[in-house]
Amino acid sequence: MLIGLMQEMVSRSWLSPGDLLNTLALGQITPGPLLTTATAAGIPGAVLSTVGIFLPSFIFAFFVAGLLHRWQEHPIAEAIFQGASGAALGLIAWALWLLGRETLVGWAELLAALLALGLLLRQFPLIPLLGIFGLGGTLWSAWVVG
Repeated sequence: MLIGLMQEMVSRSWLSPGDLLNTLALGQITPGPLLTTATAAGIPGAVLSTVGIFLPSFIFAFFVAGLLHRWQEHPIAEAIFQGASGAALGLIAWALWLLGRETLVGWAELLAALLALGLLLRQFPLIPLLGIFGLGGTLWSAWVVG
């Protein structure tokens, strides 16, 4: 999805790559549709909008799961799934490359990313890690900018 967003929004100059990354980050930390719609439309509107957002994907997943279960042992289907897995991995790697090019612009950023990766691989708890690096990024930004 990130690749499509970058191709459409950045190539048309609707957003800069940095603005797109900031928008995606903001979307990840804000509450979901239930809480945001409840603020504007009240509880009934929040429930209806949440059902409208999530129900189609649940229905689609239900039908696809039935098909996948039926074709699970078929050799052609297995080859298709392996190819799709490789394609998905390639898209994720490409998105990671694009994000890295935009965000890892100096030695400090690269060092922080490698340190975070190392801590994650050593199974450091995620929430304290986010807090530590969030505070560190805020202090670094204040020191560099201010």
